[in-house]
Amino acid sequence: DKHEKALQKSLDNEELDKLKIQLQESQAENSSLGEMFKTLNKQVSSLQSDLQTAQELCEAKRTENANLKDELTTIKAELESEKELTRKVEKKSSSLADEVSRLEKELEREKELVTEKSSSLADEVSRLEKELERE
Repeated sequence: DKHEKALQKSLDNEELDKLKIQLQESQAENSSLGEMFKTLNKQVSSLQSDLQTAQELCEAKRTENANLKDELTTIKAELESEKELTRKVEKKSSSLADEVSRLEKELEREKELVTEKSSSLADEVSRLEKELERE
C-alpha cells in the first residue's frame, strides 16, 4: 500500500513535472506570440496610417482633377466663343470686301462717265468757240 502510494506519488510528480514543462513551453510560446501580435498590431496601425494618407491624397487628386476638368470646360467654351466670333468677323470681312469691290467698280464707271462728259464738254466748248469766232 505504501509502495503503491509512493509509486503513485512518483507518477503524479512525474506527470506534474511534465505538465510544468508543457506550461512553461506554452507560456514561452504565448509570450512569443504576444510579441508577434504586438509587432503585427504596429504594422497594421502603420498600414492604416498609410491607407489614410493614400485616401487623403486620392481625395486631393480627385478635387484637383475636378477643378482641372471645370477649367478645361471653361477654356473649351471660351475657345468655341472665339471661333464663333472669328467666323462672324470673317463673314463681315468678306461682306465688306464685296462692298469695297462693288464701290470700286461703281467709282470706275463714274470716272468713265466723268471722262466722257469732260470730253463731250470740251468738244462743246470748242464748237461754241468756233461758232463765236464765226460770229
